[in-house]
Amino acid sequence: MKFKNFFLLWICIFLILLPGCKTGENISKKVKTTFHEIKEDIVERTKLGLSKIPFIKKYIHLPPPPEKLYLSTETLIEKLKEYNADSIFPEEFKKVNYVWKTAQELYKSKFYVKAKRKLEETKALAEKLLKKLKSYKENLRKKALQKFEKIKKKAEEYLKHHKKDALKIKFYLWKLKELINLENYEQFKKELKNPPF
Repeated sequence: MKFKNFFLLWICIFLILLPGCKTGENISKKVKTTFHEIKEDIVERTKLGLSKIPFIKKYIHLPPPPEKLYLSTETLIEKLKEYNADSIFPEEFKKVNYVWKTAQELYKSKFYVKAKRKLEETKALAEKLLKKLKSYKENLRKKALQKFEKIKKKAEEYLKHHKKDALKIKFYLWKLKELINLENYEQFKKELKNPPF
């Protein structure tokens, strides 16, 4: 009966790992990595449990917290929030935030080995999303500047024959440029539809 359960366990592990692997070498690597992580987690959980027992805890040495990694990951998450990742790419941000929350919980619970893995995963996902966000915002800015240049040319043409409106038009163009600098593209589009000429 025990052999049957052991055999079923190995079949389950193989089936879980199989979809993410393309070759036998990848399966072997993934199995080694998974078992190494399981071993690390068991050792860490045991040490953490023993560190709470009086007289024994002084002999237990927990790994140091990955503080620098934690802080750099936290900075990345704050940048994503500043870039409004939650409203621009909600699904991707939700995924990053979920892994980040898990990493935070592990870190607070002093599971530093497991937390380090989750922090590394969070950082990689956050960096990828930040790159995507920067590209998206740069694209929006580029398009807005192209539209600004077109309206500026029209304004310059208009001013050749209507110099009395110069102040009003210069203010309008300044307003458009400021909206681009503030990344307020919705208001920019509205203003673009109502030029004073």
